[in-house]
Amino acid sequence: MSDFQKDKILTRIWWTSKIRMQSEKRLRSYDRLAHISVALVSVLLIGLTLYNDTFSDNLHRDEHLITLSVLITVLSLVLLNFKFGEKAVLHRECYLKLQAIADSNIETPLLVSKYHEILASYPNHASSDRTSLIIYTTLFGSGKLTDTNDNDVKWNFAYLFMFLVNLLLPWLAIIIVVGFALFGPFLIRAAIG
Repeated sequence: MSDFQKDKILTRIWWTSKIRMQSEKRLRSYDRLAHISVALVSVLLIGLTLYNDTFSDNLHRDEHLITLSVLITVLSLVLLNFKFGEKAVLHRECYLKLQAIADSNIETPLLVSKYHEILASYPNHASSDRTSLIIYTTLFGSGKLTDTNDNDVKWNFAYLFMFLVNLLLPWLAIIIVVGFALFGPFLIRAAIG
């Protein structure tokens, strides 16, 4: 195969490797946020339990304690099943293997074969990870990106919007969880009557 074809597959490997790095970063961030949200709700539960006698009956402290206990249980089970940390490790292994084959001096057909073999062995990244790579490199960094056809890849406002949504969504989820933990019993009581 020609040098052009080898350059093309090396560009694909580079892109996939860099996107998997973004995936690892995103998943590690989600893992930290998951721990933070469980810790915040746990602190609320402990605080309410310790200072139970100082609250008036108008705060419905027993309902808060039950809500927080159920919320911690559900959050722990749900977040445990997402396995953010384990997936981050898999993405790291993937990009390290991709970098190793990119740095090797093997012939193009074998390079293509190994590339597809590695991709088949690991979970895929999210499309938002590609967007993050483009934003971090071309907007926040001073880098230039080109695709496999040697076309420039630049950020645009659609990429920036998606990047911001993906950046803020986990924080919004934490705010909702903690907000429900604080105000859930009041909302439920108001809805019931």
